[in-house]
Amino acid sequence: MQSPPKLIKATAQDRETVMDIVVAAFIADPMVRWMIPDPSNYLQHAKTMMDAFGGNCTDYNNSFYIEGDKGVVLWRPPGAPADEEAMEAAMGAGADPSMMEDAAIVMGEVQSYHPEEPHWYLPIIGVDPAWQGMGLGAALLRESLKAVDADGLPAFLESSNPANVSLYMRHGFEPLAQCQRGNSPIMTPMLRPVQK
Repeated sequence: MQSPPKLIKATAQDRETVMDIVVAAFIADPMVRWMIPDPSNYLQHAKTMMDAFGGNCTDYNNSFYIEGDKGVVLWRPPGAPADEEAMEAAMGAGADPSMMEDAAIVMGEVQSYHPEEPHWYLPIIGVDPAWQGMGLGAALLRESLKAVDADGLPAFLESSNPANVSLYMRHGFEPLAQCQRGNSPIMTPMLRPVQK
C-alpha cells in the first residue's frame, strides 16, 4: 500500500515554488488553455496570471503543497482580498485577446454565484499531470478543509475542469450552475455548505 503524501504548509517564502507547481498543474486545464492556447505564450505568462489569481494565499495559514512539488492547494480565508488589479493586468498581458469578451462574461456569471456571507474561497488546487490519478488532490482537500470546518464556514470554488467536479462533490461541494459562453469551456461554481 502506498504511504500517504507528505503535505507541507505553504508560506510566503514558498510562493515561487508553489507557482511553479501551479503552472505545471494547469498546463492542460480546459479554461486556462482556452484563454492561452499558444504553448509558448502559456509558458511565458501563466505564472504571472496564476500568481495574480492566487499567489497571495500563501500569506495565510491554510495552503499546502505536496513534498516533491507534486500538487498544491491555495485557500483565501474570509475577508482576505484578491488582487483584482494584478489579475486584470496579467489577463491583459497573457490571454488571447479574441477570448477576452467571452471569458469576461463567463467569469462575471461565475462571480454572481460567489457567496456574500463570510466563507473560505479556493482559487487554486492542482496536481502536476505526472502525478495525477494518485489521490493527491483528495489528500490536499482533506487536509485543507479541516480549517474550513473548524471555522464553521461554507467554502466556494469555481471548477475550470469538468473532470474535477466529482472530486469536489465527494468533499461536500455542490454544483450551482454550468457557466459557458461562445466556444468557452464550462465553468462550474460550487458551494460547500457548513459541515455539521
